[in-house]
Amino acid sequence: MGRRNTRQITQALFLSGLVAIGSVLVWKTLRKPPGANEGEKKAERVVATAPATAPAKAMYNDVLYANAFEVKGKSTDLELETSVKMPSHNGVPLVITRFSNKGSWVEFDLPKVKPGPYRLFAFFTRNVRSGSVKFSFNRRGVGDPQELFSKTEKLSGPLHLGVVNAGAANTLKLELVSRYPHSTGYEFAFEGIHLDPL
Repeated sequence: MGRRNTRQITQALFLSGLVAIGSVLVWKTLRKPPGANEGEKKAERVVATAPATAPAKAMYNDVLYANAFEVKGKSTDLELETSVKMPSHNGVPLVITRFSNKGSWVEFDLPKVKPGPYRLFAFFTRNVRSGSVKFSFNRRGVGDPQELFSKTEKLSGPLHLGVVNAGAANTLKLELVSRYPHSTGYEFAFEGIHLDPL
């Protein structure tokens, strides 16, 4: 009889302990400050519905390809060719520009677009021979210089350069401003641009 009572008491204490732990957990959950859950839900909604500033996939379907640009002007040391040897975002031939000096440049006439303000994005293939390039749209500088050096060939993705105002005719100038210490040349592999209307 004594052993049975001891076993029953032990079981009762164990169950009481489980009930106490459960009560503490319920109390901690219920004591969240008012609106805490709503705040979490609101944060989730913000993350889920925040618009992408650079919807890359959509841009890939609306790229102005550099291999269709006309050269308006260039420095005397420019060597220009198209190449399919390097990867590109859309599998199109890249325009390879090779220079012999820092400060060399090339300016392209762009295809006609509807006049107005646009966000300008550029697409390149980074590689070991590339340097840092700065951009001018209609002779006005736009954005910071972009370092295009990479030890391996890599797609740059859409590089957001800034906001530009397109007119009836437009030009894009690329100037090589520096060379990364480990770069083996002065060139860049240019795929094209995307103009996102504002």
